[in-house]
Amino acid sequence: MEVKELKNVDLHLHTVASDGSYTPQELVDKAVEKGFKTIALTDHDTIAGIEAALARAKELDLEVIPGIELTTYIGSKEVHIIGYYIDYLDQELRDKLTELEEARRNRGKRIVEKLNKLGVTLEWEQVKEVVGDSVVGRPHIARALVDEGYIADISEAFEKYIGDDGPAYVAKTQLTPREAIEIIDQAGGVSILAHPGLLEDNELVMQVIEAGIEGLEVYYSKHNSNTTNKYAKLAKRYEILITGGSDCHGPDNKDEVLLGQVKAPQWVVADLKNKYREKNDI
Repeated sequence: MEVKELKNVDLHLHTVASDGSYTPQELVDKAVEKGFKTIALTDHDTIAGIEAALARAKELDLEVIPGIELTTYIGSKEVHIIGYYIDYLDQELRDKLTELEEARRNRGKRIVEKLNKLGVTLEWEQVKEVVGDSVVGRPHIARALVDEGYIADISEAFEKYIGDDGPAYVAKTQLTPREAIEIIDQAGGVSILAHPGLLEDNELVMQVIEAGIEGLEVYYSKHNSNTTNKYAKLAKRYEILITGGSDCHGPDNKDEVLLGQVKAPQWVVADLKNKYREKNDI
């Protein structure tokens, strides 16, 4: 693919509504500053930031695709499923997300309990102050630990306490990929497997394809050229969509600000939109 074909498109972005550090309005402003034409808001297990992002985007020359990133599991392995063009006003979707939000809150409380047993006297109210109106996630707990002086930065919190192998880790509620695909489908959206290269197991990717996924996130900030080519070929073989995004969480998270690091081709948006219209007879 020639470089001139690449446009400013990022279909995997997070805000303070889940575990990012940009507000929805700030994210839109940053995207416009960088010359983006299309972005997608894909917060973890929540649609709370969508309306604010869409409202801000109306004032600017930016297309914002409403989305979500659902956390699912195959066995003990986390598998993230992105839904694009979801009807975020759909009541059934909202009810399901309320259930997931309550599960995340309970998980957060259990992590705090584990930290307390490890001698870290963090209070749940201190975490709630960090969370604000967002859906609680481990980065919020990490920030609370930083604020209270228990660790130096968020990365240390994950390494020492709350990472997947940490002593205070608690697993999330376990949706299956098929269940997530069904949730997205019911809301009129298009389902995509996020960052397949991070699964490090092609059998897992094949299981998600067999579950009915409608596309793969081929262009991704942690995919090298070989991985990108591998999943582009796989998507073409199974005649499913190709998308791309950076997975940017903003400046106050574990990774650098990734907005602008991945520029997917503009045709991925056209293909995605065509699939959405086809599914919904638009």
